[in-house]
Amino acid sequence: MPDTVSRMTTSFLSDDSMGSNSDKGVSFHPACRTSSLPHGEVPDGVLYQGFMEKYSIGRSSLLGVKNWKRRFFVIGSYGPYARLEYYKDGREGRPLGAACGDLQLDRHTTRIVTHPSTLTHEKAGPIGQNICIIFYDRETGREFRLLLRMESREDHIQLSQVLTSIFSKVDLPSDYSC
Repeated sequence: MPDTVSRMTTSFLSDDSMGSNSDKGVSFHPACRTSSLPHGEVPDGVLYQGFMEKYSIGRSSLLGVKNWKRRFFVIGSYGPYARLEYYKDGREGRPLGAACGDLQLDRHTTRIVTHPSTLTHEKAGPIGQNICIIFYDRETGREFRLLLRMESREDHIQLSQVLTSIFSKVDLPSDYSC
């Protein structure tokens, strides 16, 4: 297992409100509950872990405003899927506490955009800072876009290489236009 701890940022675009997973006392976006892996199970191969910011899935209860949140992410492989989990905190390259969100992403239908523009995601920033993961909810077929924002160009390059090694649809021309 490579030791690839890094600082990063992540974001999620959705108009839905947060769902809840009452069994574990943790809130998830409804699309995040597509994972069939037991909660907290470590993927076969952790390929990347570190801090990133993600664009808030839920909305502020007072203002209805979405914002960026810094989280500790773990990305790994699990058979035909990749698993992305995020935690409120992490120390010494390890997540702390229970995951506050997780996604099971199909390696063949998930799309990766390594240099998204505002055409890909409205909150995309400068080239070399963001990566957008486009995936579909298995139950509804609805498309979701998870925007990740890195703190450095080196983090962006490293995560781009990891995601390119996992997913078959990377930087499709159609993802760079409306």
